[in-house]
Amino acid sequence: MTKKIIALMLLAVTLTACGGGGGTTTKTDASGLGKFSMDFKTKAKTEVKKDFEVKKGVFLPLAINVDSKPIIRYIIELTDFEFDPNSSSAKPKDDKQTSIEIALFGDAGDTAETPLRVKTFEVAPPFAKVDEKYGKVSNVAVTIFKDGKTEETSLSYNAKGTVKINSVAGETITGEVDLTQDDGAKIKGNFTAQMKKKK
Repeated sequence: MTKKIIALMLLAVTLTACGGGGGTTTKTDASGLGKFSMDFKTKAKTEVKKDFEVKKGVFLPLAINVDSKPIIRYIIELTDFEFDPNSSSAKPKDDKQTSIEIALFGDAGDTAETPLRVKTFEVAPPFAKVDEKYGKVSNVAVTIFKDGKTEETSLSYNAKGTVKINSVAGETITGEVDLTQDDGAKIKGNFTAQMKKKK
């Protein structure tokens, strides 16, 4: 009898560890690519207060020059709609669609071949020189569609907070955004993105 009780206890422990006993699991959105909440007003005074489920996430490093010095800008595009990243823009085409663009500056000496690193990026100061931009957030912008046209709003200008890259595995990154502007506008969420194929 004692052997049966011990065997049953071991089975229960095994089932719970494997999720068969109703153990807790991490709650994620349906797509598994992330979720955002945002609350802000556009320049045209459109109030945007919504939750955003990421359906597509891609990123690409771009080599640019600032103050005649080279710098890498990692562009992360997140949308709540499907699009072909190799043939179309991630801009919304109707009022049910929204896109987020996160731009991060690489460190000094990075090239377009330098992988995006696990790191916490703080917001670059407004009008900063290139040496103050290395390893910082360049911009976090949300684009909506209203009255037949797109409206883009930067949520990193005069903002406090961070963009974190939490993991880099091959061509896949995960991260999180938590920014609040001086006027109370905010964006917060997490994402997964794949390397965009170069043309």
